[in-house]
Amino acid sequence: MSSTNKIRVLHTHQIIRSGGVEQRKLILFNKLPKENFDQKIICTEAIGPKLIEFKKQGYDIVEVGQMKHPFDWNIHKKVIDTIKDFKPDIIHGTVYEGISMAAIGGTICRVPKIILEETSYPVTRSWRATKLLSLLSRTADKVIGVSPAVTDYLINTAKIKKEKVSLIMNGATIPEINQDKIIKNDLRHKFSIPNETIVLGSVGRMDNHIKGFSNLIVTMRKLIDQGLNVYLILVGDGILINEYKKLAKSLNIESKVLFTGYQHNVNPFYELFDIFILASSSESFGLVITEAWFHKLPVIASNVGGIPYLIDDGINGVLFELNNLEELTDKLKILIEKPELREKLGVKGHEEATTKYTADIYAAAIEKLYLELLLG
Repeated sequence: MSSTNKIRVLHTHQIIRSGGVEQRKLILFNKLPKENFDQKIICTEAIGPKLIEFKKQGYDIVEVGQMKHPFDWNIHKKVIDTIKDFKPDIIHGTVYEGISMAAIGGTICRVPKIILEETSYPVTRSWRATKLLSLLSRTADKVIGVSPAVTDYLINTAKIKKEKVSLIMNGATIPEINQDKIIKNDLRHKFSIPNETIVLGSVGRMDNHIKGFSNLIVTMRKLIDQGLNVYLILVGDGILINEYKKLAKSLNIESKVLFTGYQHNVNPFYELFDIFILASSSESFGLVITEAWFHKLPVIASNVGGIPYLIDDGINGVLFELNNLEELTDKLKILIEKPELREKLGVKGHEEATTKYTADIYAAAIEKLYLELLLG
């Protein structure tokens, strides 16, 4: 450890913008005791609202530029310079570029402990990329998977030794519900949503089609055709937002599908929702599910990746087969027409989230791993 007796942790990451990985890094920076830990983050680029949050709280971010490939020496030299200056006890890499930086820089500079973290469920990853992950993982003391689906991939597909793999489930910050309920009423008025209308909602970036927003818009048309009084609110932004707006217009439901753009505070929108939907084609964990559960929302989600490890179908949520819009429509209709079922699922989900998936639980698990690796 450093001469100050603080444990120095250097996090390596790809682009810092507005995703779940960045949110978990903020949790670690905020929750790990500052008297015991000194943390710094290296990334390829830092943009958007999460950068503002890091800077507002005085956290140190080093941008090294975009990697052309995992062995981009121009980038690795910058990482090595930062390692030599910071002298970390632990280097903790997340996302593929961050994993590459941690494995290569950590090995060259002989950082005492190297941790790699797989935060995606890489169903479309090539065998070459998986093989490279396997090779990079040989440098690591531990490789974290964020859900059982991910640890299964690490052990059985990437062929990483089982004893090297650790399961640490994601966590989210429990919101201040009372204030959010007040803002909820303002939002319903702002969007001119009648009180008797059921509000469906989803949250996510619109940079690709992974979150399944197109399927949700098409499903809205099906629900409306069945005479159901529903609105759909999509929270998030990205390059595809205009494509989604055009789809809603082409289906003649643009007045019933509302786009909020990026929201720094999503919690009031969770309060506005009556049902939360996650229609993703790939999810390592599904952090937004736990966020919805904090608000006692019933959740219906696609049965992909780590989601079935969170949702016990019919107990704390509802699962549907990916891209089966008839099944999604039918199950949503049941939830819309049965408020007592919505309440039951929401209460059970809330119990699950507050006892297993909080920011405090996540940070404590990471801290425990750090201390075990360094102190034995």
